[in-house]
Amino acid sequence: MELFKYSGEYNYSEYSEMCKFINDVKLVSFGDLKKDSILADYVFSISMKRMRFGWKNTLRRMLGGLFTYTYECKTPSSNSTVFVFTGDGVNRPDYVQGFNKVAEQCDGSVKIYIDRSKLQFRLARIPGIALELLWAFEINKRIHQFATSLDMAIYLFRAKYDSRVLMKKIDKLSPKRVVTFCDLMPIEGTLTQMLFKKHIVTATMQHGNGNNIFYGSCSNYYLANSEISKTNAIECGMSDHKVVVLGPMKYAGDRYTYKPLKAIKNLGVVLDGALNLPNNLQMLKIVHEAVKGSDICCCIRFHPNNKREDYQPYLMDCDKVYDNLEEFESDIDACIVYNSSMYTDMIYKKILVYRFKNGVIDLYPELQDRGFTNAAELQSILGQIIHQNELCIAEQENLYNRIFGIHCTDQSYRKFFDTSFVWDSSE
Repeated sequence: MELFKYSGEYNYSEYSEMCKFINDVKLVSFGDLKKDSILADYVFSISMKRMRFGWKNTLRRMLGGLFTYTYECKTPSSNSTVFVFTGDGVNRPDYVQGFNKVAEQCDGSVKIYIDRSKLQFRLARIPGIALELLWAFEINKRIHQFATSLDMAIYLFRAKYDSRVLMKKIDKLSPKRVVTFCDLMPIEGTLTQMLFKKHIVTATMQHGNGNNIFYGSCSNYYLANSEISKTNAIECGMSDHKVVVLGPMKYAGDRYTYKPLKAIKNLGVVLDGALNLPNNLQMLKIVHEAVKGSDICCCIRFHPNNKREDYQPYLMDCDKVYDNLEEFESDIDACIVYNSSMYTDMIYKKILVYRFKNGVIDLYPELQDRGFTNAAELQSILGQIIHQNELCIAEQENLYNRIFGIHCTDQSYRKFFDTSFVWDSSE
């Protein structure tokens, strides 16, 4: 496990070396698929301690490899473009929403989903256990930690053979191009490599901040949600012409305008995920202090990774928790975030949004945007929203242009699919 440990905090250069470490291991019957790309998400998860490890979990994943999911194919009149989603649509319905929004911008497209509620046992997968063990022994010659080596072998096996099932469905459709939700997911990344060999042009979407894991992306085009993401991607080695800024996927095709405010009744408070409990609680305390004595209601939006029981003692009676994202965004007058991707989402949706800056984490240092560090500064911002509304809107419009570019509009995805999405033989 020491192999997947950073010298300090997360570092892309170190992360890249972790991925490359496994690439020259020879695995029988694996073919010439790039193992480092397929394992990029796994390496990120293990290095960031975002997975459960140990023999019990490894064996559970091995048994899981004997099952496959049902693939649902929704086919309209044309099949020139296929959209593929293999993510978790049960626990992350927002992923499905974003996927569908983008697919709607491409007329006559085919959508293929994994239905994770329909597991199917595959007797033919049993011999695969022997192959996984064989691969694990080969990987372990480099890793020297057999449980991790076996985990990687299982990961590779499932990615390869699940993507084969997908490839058969796509072959029947004979598309000219395929768009994946995220080619950093192992199945979609493996599928993308297979499509490349058939000279089928591919593109992949961006969800989240997209500022720390670009290594495994192998599609012809990366559909970034912002200029910030594009800069990050290029710094991580992506070619400039591969990255196209089209805006957040979940708002594709939607047009927004600022609404003038005479009062703030509902203030959105977006909590970060991962290991941000102390930062979230600090922000929540400041927000509560700033709105104390007013009629402002704090509308709380949890991150899917938050443990809500950790926050319950710190919520006030007047706080309202929103599980429905669409309802949250339609109800709030202004929004407060820490470093969530919701920051750029709110700017795109033209909802006034400000960041809590405590100097611990800053994912947007290049913006030099206005934020707050204490309750007094937040109160000043809330007052300015009401009394100098046009000034606040002008500031946010400037941020929009810097984050998304002046050419990014509600029609960006449609224009890309209509005119720009062509096979480039130089890729």
